[in-house]
Amino acid sequence: MEIMERTFSGDADLQKMAELVRKFPAENIHIVDLPYRLSSWSFDYPENIRLWSDEHGQLLAWAILQVPFWKVDYAYHPEFQNTLHPQILRWADEQAHKIVGTASGHPAWFAAVLASQTDRIRDLEAIGFTSQENVGENSWTQVLMEHSMQIPDEVHLADGFHIRPLMGAGEVDALSIYIGLFSRVKT
Repeated sequence: MEIMERTFSGDADLQKMAELVRKFPAENIHIVDLPYRLSSWSFDYPENIRLWSDEHGQLLAWAILQVPFWKVDYAYHPEFQNTLHPQILRWADEQAHKIVGTASGHPAWFAAVLASQTDRIRDLEAIGFTSQENVGENSWTQVLMEHSMQIPDEVHLADGFHIRPLMGAGEVDALSIYIGLFSRVKT
């Protein structure tokens, strides 16, 4: 199989990126907040995004230097752990070095992995990443929780309420106002 590396090309790629993560949820930390992460202003810097596909255009992996979070977000098909993961990390490391001193450059980048992902940890350590779990006062850890629950086939809403998709571009401003107010309350 031939694996091709390419640049990000827009909304169609976003859909494929999200689908790859949803297809392998156990391999990816960012499931719930993926829409948020895929709408960050990192996409203003397409040179900080890379995709890997097979010869048929099937997306196998992607990576983003997430400028606002100082993080390397990435996902890949687990079948290609040994070939794609090192490529992703080499690209991210090279790109991070290229952009030092620019608006999207940072002196450090972080990558989130599960403790059980020992192959990922090994690959990260091989290119110079170090665990931040036990570095003292500024140690960083992440607690992941799961709640298994049955999702009902039908949702019953209170009288007068219903769920529907937006009715086109004319409703976007109203939704944006609501989101903006919510954001101000949360800060």
